[in-house]
Amino acid sequence: MDFLCAWDVFISDSDWHTILGQNYQKDITIGDHVWIANNNQILKGSIIGNSCIVASFSKGCNKIYPDNVLVAGIPAKIIKTNIE
Repeated sequence: MDFLCAWDVFISDSDWHTILGQNYQKDITIGDHVWIANNNQILKGSIIGNSCIVASFSKGCNKIYPDNVLVAGIPAKIIKTNIE
């Protein structure tokens, strides 16, 4: 696995409490050749495909990002496809 993670990145698979009995934990998957830039939050349920870039100051939560995409924003959304 090849994964580049910059500074001030928070990755958590949990809310650390329950709300109205809902699950507070959901797995996170980070693919191969992924770059997560600085000051990001990757929260429960996020699935980041292979060869993706997550731009600075983004927040991903409970979304699926396919292979070879650039994601950015709050909430993180696909900005560009077919990146290499």
